[in-house]
Amino acid sequence: MKKRILAIFLVFALAITAFAGCRSDEPAPAATTDSGEQIFRIGISLPPILNDFHATMRREIENAVANAPDNFVFEIVGGGTVADGAEQLNVLERFHQRNDLDGVIISAWDGNLVGPIAEEIYNSGIPTVVINRMINPAVFTAFVAGDNPGGARAMAHYIGESLGEEGGTVFVLRMVAGTPIDADRQQALEVFEEYYPNIRVIGEAEGSNNAETGYAAAMNAMQAHPHIDVIYGHDEFAARGALQAFEDAGREEIRLATGFSGTRLFLEECEADPDTKLRVAAYLPVMGATAVQTMIDILNGITVERYVIDPPMVLGPHNIDEWRDMAF
Repeated sequence: MKKRILAIFLVFALAITAFAGCRSDEPAPAATTDSGEQIFRIGISLPPILNDFHATMRREIENAVANAPDNFVFEIVGGGTVADGAEQLNVLERFHQRNDLDGVIISAWDGNLVGPIAEEIYNSGIPTVVINRMINPAVFTAFVAGDNPGGARAMAHYIGESLGEEGGTVFVLRMVAGTPIDADRQQALEVFEEYYPNIRVIGEAEGSNNAETGYAAAMNAMQAHPHIDVIYGHDEFAARGALQAFEDAGREEIRLATGFSGTRLFLEECEADPDTKLRVAAYLPVMGATAVQTMIDILNGITVERYVIDPPMVLGPHNIDEWRDMAF
């Protein structure tokens, strides 16, 4: 009887040993398609969609995802209508906690807020592609964007040349102060200081990226300053709000209001009114599709540039034939 019990024990022990020998800390084999291709899973985190640029960029992302190879599976999260970065932070934290994602694409609402979790995702070995707005810290596999600093510098030179030797006064409508995109677009002020000594920046306020905030900021600016020649704005819609504020206040001295964008609304305005005072620095929202393809290339083992930057233009009635087909 004792021998029989011992034999059963030995069999049980050998079974446990064999089972333990099959275990491994290595990742499980990657899932594959019926044709044997590895399946890659990519999470995409989008910001609130509050303007035409972001809406078009989302459509470009969705189109690129729909046309991606069958072994690439994308999960798009976010894109609501509330201007709050907390939900995006929660999404990225959930992405980080999962173990089934092969890549993460981020279009940040607030680059400072999501930067640390993006860094953690990247440091965990997950390829990370950032779209449009820089994050802080700038830790990622690739950054796909328009040239915000270049657009700011181009617009600053345009303003300087428009004002001429007599110069003038400039009030600045910023994005959310302190965010990376705000810092990029504030580089116009360095151009004013270096090249246009007769331009005076007399104040600034947050205009964010909507007409209501731009309107309120411009109204406050007019109370503080009896004469403003130019609104240097970071966003087309904030600039539109500022122009409306000047019109409602009966203030006619404004010569230019600027932003970043390039909408079909602006195209139609330039075609209908060659004397419009609005100008925008623009790059295309096709960067959404470029980001998806960049991630596909990375996961396919193709070397990509760390910075994929679209060059900017200053758009207006003066060069409408050059950008007519680019408006979104």
